[in-house]
Amino acid sequence: MLRALPLLLTLWTAGVLSPTTAAADLGAKDGVHGTDAALTDALPHHTVGALKFISMTLPSQPDRPVWFGPGALFEVPVLHGLLEVEVAAAVLFGAHATEVPVDVVLKVPYHFSQLVDVFVGAGPMVAWSSHGTVGYGGIVTAGGYLWTHGDVGLLMEVDYTVVAHHTDDYHGVEAAAGVAMRF
Repeated sequence: MLRALPLLLTLWTAGVLSPTTAAADLGAKDGVHGTDAALTDALPHHTVGALKFISMTLPSQPDRPVWFGPGALFEVPVLHGLLEVEVAAAVLFGAHATEVPVDVVLKVPYHFSQLVDVFVGAGPMVAWSSHGTVGYGGIVTAGGYLWTHGDVGLLMEVDYTVVAHHTDDYHGVEAAAGVAMRF
């Protein structure tokens, strides 16, 4: 990975890997060429809502290794092509408890085309447990959207979470898939 770092930095600074490169390749309006014109017209940024199914494994908790359940998210663009904010909530069922995590994630989007958007992000999380405890922590996420039917598509993501309750701490990896709509 370290050997590839100079190449990745070179491609990034040359604009090959930047979030706006794919949009710029789609053309420009009124003879104006450049990233801003192409981003504004070819790939407008949308508000996104999604329903997803989540499966989570907790290697730090062998007595309750798997959690699963439904979730929902709402995402809005904040800085054109640079930053989006997602608010998400879920109900996760485990062997001995139910938790309701809510997180706010700052996401860096990569809008490659009208069909594919990918993202990376991180943010804080609060989790309410059916045992009456409240946990605080954070989430790191990576994933993407595949817009298969215009403004309706598929969401796929992988997350890493860390939560500390007053009685115990845990960390886990979760995978989620669902249906998204942009508007």
